[in-house]
Parts: sequence; C-alpha cells; structure tokens
Amino acid sequence: MKVLTNGTGSFVTGTEIADAVMNYAMVLQRQQAVDLVSIPVVVANGEVEHADLLVGWQTGTAAVTTAERGDGELVEIDTIVGLYERASRSGVARAVPFTEEELAEGGWSMLDEYGQEPLGP
Repeated sequence: MKVLTNGTGSFVTGTEIADAVMNYAMVLQRQQAVDLVSIPVVVANGEVEHADLLVGWQTGTAAVTTAERGDGELVEIDTIVGLYERASRSGVARAVPFTEEELAEGGWSMLDEYGQEPLGP
C-alpha cells in the first residue's frame, strides 16, 4: 500500500494505483498541465471509497510506501490501466536512441555549422 499526498490531504491506496497516479502526474508536470483522477482509497473505517485528486503541474503530489492492509493490497485494474493509457496519450516525447534508418536519413547539416562530424554509421 502507498499513501498519496497533495495539498488537500493524504489518501491510502494500492501500490500499483499510486505508481500509475505518479507516472501520470509526472507526464502532466512535464506538460505544465493538470488533470482530475478518480482512484479507490481506504478511508478511516477501512472501507474502500473513491477520491478525486488533482494531479500534475504544481500540485505537489507525492507517494510514500506504507504497511500492508490486513486484507491485502488494494487493486483496481481498470483504474491502473486507464491512468497509464492517459499518460501514453499525452504526446510527451521520450528520449530514445535513433534507429539505424533514422541515422541514415538524418540530414545532419545542422552539425556542419559547428564543424562537427555527425555520429552514426
């Protein structure tokens, strides 16, 4: 289990759910955007309810690992998958190495200005 915190409070949820929230929050942070997510949380009496959290740009969301609940980990597959899908649709560019084909067709004329040879094959 993990505890998600932000400016409005602390919310106990499952580890995978919290990880998905933090991943999406990081993507939104990079875009300087925010979004509202609904996740299952364990409330004071031990029941599971849903909480709406604002995540992303300047929301101060953090996660802390906590002890396991007596009846096991809180998991809601649709929420986890949904958060990762929202993050993947964000359009945030990820740094990945160039493929052989990209290197071959690169057109590295911009490097000529700096007197450097292009890298690659």
